[in-house]
Amino acid sequence: MRSTAAQYAFALLVLVVSTGVRTLLNPILGENLPYIFFFVAVAVVSLTCDLYPALVELAGSALLANVLFVVPQYYFSFSNQALVSGTLYLIGGFAVVYTGQVYRRSARALQEQQDWLHTTITSIGDAVVVADTDGLIKLMNRVAEKLTGWSLNEARGKPLTEVFRIFNQETHQMVENPMEKVRRLKRVVELANHTILVSRSGEEIAIDDSGAPIFAPDGTLTGIVLVFRDVTEQRKAQKATAELAAIVEYSGDAIATKNLDGIIQTWNNGAERLFGYKREEIIGKPITILIPPDRLDEEAAILHRIRQGQPSERLETIRLTRDGRHIHVSVGVSPIKDADGKIIGASKVVHDITALAAAREALIREKELLAAQKEWLRTTLTSIGDAVIATDPDGLITLMNPVAEELTEWKSEEAIGKPVAEVFRIVNQETRKPVENPVEKVRRLNHVVGLANHTVLISKGGQDFAIDDSAAPIRDSNGKITGIVLIFRDVTQQRALEAALNQNERLALAGRLSASIAHEIHNPLDTVGNALFFSSSNSAQSPGPDS
Repeated sequence: MRSTAAQYAFALLVLVVSTGVRTLLNPILGENLPYIFFFVAVAVVSLTCDLYPALVELAGSALLANVLFVVPQYYFSFSNQALVSGTLYLIGGFAVVYTGQVYRRSARALQEQQDWLHTTITSIGDAVVVADTDGLIKLMNRVAEKLTGWSLNEARGKPLTEVFRIFNQETHQMVENPMEKVRRLKRVVELANHTILVSRSGEEIAIDDSGAPIFAPDGTLTGIVLVFRDVTEQRKAQKATAELAAIVEYSGDAIATKNLDGIIQTWNNGAERLFGYKREEIIGKPITILIPPDRLDEEAAILHRIRQGQPSERLETIRLTRDGRHIHVSVGVSPIKDADGKIIGASKVVHDITALAAAREALIREKELLAAQKEWLRTTLTSIGDAVIATDPDGLITLMNPVAEELTEWKSEEAIGKPVAEVFRIVNQETRKPVENPVEKVRRLNHVVGLANHTVLISKGGQDFAIDDSAAPIRDSNGKITGIVLIFRDVTQQRALEAALNQNERLALAGRLSASIAHEIHNPLDTVGNALFFSSSNSAQSPGPDS
């Protein structure tokens, strides 16, 4: 009973009933056992009411028994026998009241503990199911109801295996229910990886869980508690993370991360191949181990921009390998942020441009050694890691290197003499609409041009390649355009990587190379282009020694 008034009313009612019963039996009992029924009344009130209603019951029953059932009746007796029996009744009554109150407090504490436990279980963010030793469900919280599709009222008393149906995500074979495993092993067990729960409606939910035994104080198994959670999004995130890690790990470029103190944190296979350092010997060391002493100011500038939250501009520079070689590289650096948006480090993507740098140097030397080095230059161009296509002033192809053949799926002998737009077909990645060919744009604008973002190359076989390129005019000594050189590369993997790493700028290497070629080589490459274009016709017109 919760209300105090209700408790006193109940005590009075019990007192009246016990008095009435004793009065009815008075002809039989007489003056014997005047307190017998009042002990029962005190016990009932002590077990159901608080202390003070129980004490009122005890005092009232002692008074009424003395007045109504102790001889002489109907007035308070002070005889020795009456006082002794009354005192004994009060002592016994106090014992009954005390025992009843102790029981009430214990029962109330137990009930409060059960209520608290029930509230706690039903409020847990994970799904919780409690079953007895026979595997019959006793309790489910709201999360478990939502995931299984069963309400507690529907599931109570049903076998756990009927409500909690789990399968392997890959094979869709039924998985051993953790309840059976707990009963067999009598210890905490966990689900196997790739487990899914099939709800009552048939929905498949990726879950992670554990089952634990419930033991009595004497060690007897009294039940099983199962805790599980929906990890669908977590598994998607893990898959995405694994894919990103694979892209980083197997990228053709060197990729590393460093903290804001310039200490290397991660190192991929590409970095091992490019610089010669294994992960275990480079991680934890300063990034300056890769930088020549005369270029350390570059790292200071990069870290300053990163701390400001700005990506570093792509930089063509020199770096050191493990064996002391100097290599030409293109470096892009972007900030790394934690979950709160705080900058904690930087990611660095390094592309080896040694071949391109060598080609630039060779083109400069070609000014003096054009005749003797023409074939060597052609070999160098066709050996560059990026795709190269050269045309005459009318946009007809005069040269393609093997990389260009691979990406366009045109053989050089098939492509030479064809319009570049027929071989180099490009469209916008989003709209699939044709993009103006950079060779035509150079002819129209008479200067170096680059591709728009999101440009893809459609090969002869219909395959798409995300590309980055630029085209530059080839001029003679009088400034007249004698050809166009187009340089491009497959950046499909790079774009996926840059998007995953949240980089804000794309590789501009091809544009820089083409611009550099246009700026630096002038007459040598003009002559090469003209020579490549007109060589066949000159050979046909000029009779050889054997003519």
